[in-house]
Amino acid sequence: MRWIPPPQGWVKINVDGAFSTESCKGGIEVVIRDSEGQVLLSSWRVIFKADSAEEVEALACKEGVQLAGEWVHMSAILETV
Repeated sequence: MRWIPPPQGWVKINVDGAFSTESCKGGIEVVIRDSEGQVLLSSWRVIFKADSAEEVEALACKEGVQLAGEWVHMSAILETV
């Protein structure tokens, strides 16, 4: 799958989450890029207690939108894997 840049003047928030049913732990990743493909912000975090993969994916989306709102004041597209 190839990354497609957002339109000029926008950013793209790419998020992903992973979940282990055995440990009930997960991880999230966030990368925010501009239309040139430049990374403006990236983040990752361990989730020590989660109930499902869907919960971890939702937390990844929330984290990406919150980070963009705080640090990148441009229109944004949220994209998950």
